[in-house]
Amino acid sequence: MLVVVAATVLLAIGIGSLFGLHPWQHQSQNTNNGAITPPADAQQGGPLSAGMRFVFLRDGALWSVLTNGSNKHVDRLTPSNVMVAANWVVTPPQAGRAAGDILAYIDLQRAFVHIIRSDGQLDTIVKQPLLTTGVQPTSVWDTDTGATILNSLTWSKDGSMLAFVADPTGTGQTRLYIYSTETGITQVVSLTSKGSVSHPVWSPDGMRLAFEVTNNGSVSILDYNTQNHGLLTISSGLNSQVGDSVLTLDWSPDPDVPEITWSVGVIGHVHSLWVRRVGVGGSVAPRRLLLGDYVQAIYSRNGHNGVGSWLVVTSVAGGAGDLWRIDIVPGSGFAPLVSLTSGKQVSFAQWSTDGTHVDYLDALSAGVGTFHIVNVMTGVDSLVATAVVNDPAPAWSADGQALVLSTGSRIGIVNLQVSTRVHFLKLQGMASTFTWSVTSPHTLVVALRDVYQGIYLVDTARDTSLQLDKLGASGPIEWTEIP
Repeated sequence: MLVVVAATVLLAIGIGSLFGLHPWQHQSQNTNNGAITPPADAQQGGPLSAGMRFVFLRDGALWSVLTNGSNKHVDRLTPSNVMVAANWVVTPPQAGRAAGDILAYIDLQRAFVHIIRSDGQLDTIVKQPLLTTGVQPTSVWDTDTGATILNSLTWSKDGSMLAFVADPTGTGQTRLYIYSTETGITQVVSLTSKGSVSHPVWSPDGMRLAFEVTNNGSVSILDYNTQNHGLLTISSGLNSQVGDSVLTLDWSPDPDVPEITWSVGVIGHVHSLWVRRVGVGGSVAPRRLLLGDYVQAIYSRNGHNGVGSWLVVTSVAGGAGDLWRIDIVPGSGFAPLVSLTSGKQVSFAQWSTDGTHVDYLDALSAGVGTFHIVNVMTGVDSLVATAVVNDPAPAWSADGQALVLSTGSRIGIVNLQVSTRVHFLKLQGMASTFTWSVTSPHTLVVALRDVYQGIYLVDTARDTSLQLDKLGASGPIEWTEIP
């Protein structure tokens, strides 16, 4: 009888464990090759606790902070035997989630890509080397090839594929690779001609990948279809002035009518904007949107309320002039150039997250300018504040209804649902980084770098702040979620 009872208990425990398996198990089974067992200082007592967290880079390590207010502890996310490069990336949020749960980063010391879960578990090395065997990585990172590699990490929409470039042969000719989190396999995208690959960008549906190829100074744009493995040449030359290059490469927002758009020129002198549809019914040649000489060209898929739109700053006597807008019109439709400002010297223009507003700094001098917000739907240009700094740049909330800015010593909040007037927070200091919560419209994370150095969780509705850390952060702050 005792044996039967004991067997029954063990069976019940086994069944309970089976049904309690974490949803990450599928990913764990397929990406355990090369997994690192994190040291004790990375995860005290196992996986990090569940919930919404923000992650930041400091001293070559990624750190994670839980934001539910129950724990002010800063947890080390990555192992102590790696040196994390900047431009690490988080998977896009999936259905039912507010943030991604897998991160990718490059180890500067060993020149490999790593994949790690947001709870700090299963730090996995992608086996494809980024550099040739025997080369000292530190001698490459400051070169153009090194910068291309370090800036190449990009996730597909569903988080199942990571694109990156590498130079495993040491020839300076970077190649494009795609790593699958479902199979743990890395495949190389074979080109029909020689060239060095850079700036891969996923389409909105995550099925196509646009990228640049440079060969003997000539730049082309290609499109790779991950479903049929086909390559499409989007542009075989820049068709512009000598010395020009592709400055910005992106996609239109409509997954049903995929189009690739890009700007051509040199920094400070944008000479043309282009667009070309891909897939069935696509045009055989790129269509030019704009020609001239512009100081800046800024694109957003959410621009103009989700249409997909460029912002361009005119050049006046070699300096910045007024701000204009030009949309991505599906097909071969004509897109008019629309004026947004008059008599201004625009710098650091950007779209709001929902694409209904544009902010910019006027008459920028020594990093300080007059801050404006333009309502794209009504055309109203509102003066918001004077003496606003461009570092850190003003940041929009996730819903596009609020904005945070800095005057260098004070931090201001603009709530568009109320007015365009600035409310300055009680929290003061020299800010280095801003990021809004992806779940709460009134929650803000601020990193300060002066005598009040540290990271603060701010409730903008109550104007209260909670210090979470005393060391601050270097670089951007991104959100993750631990299921």
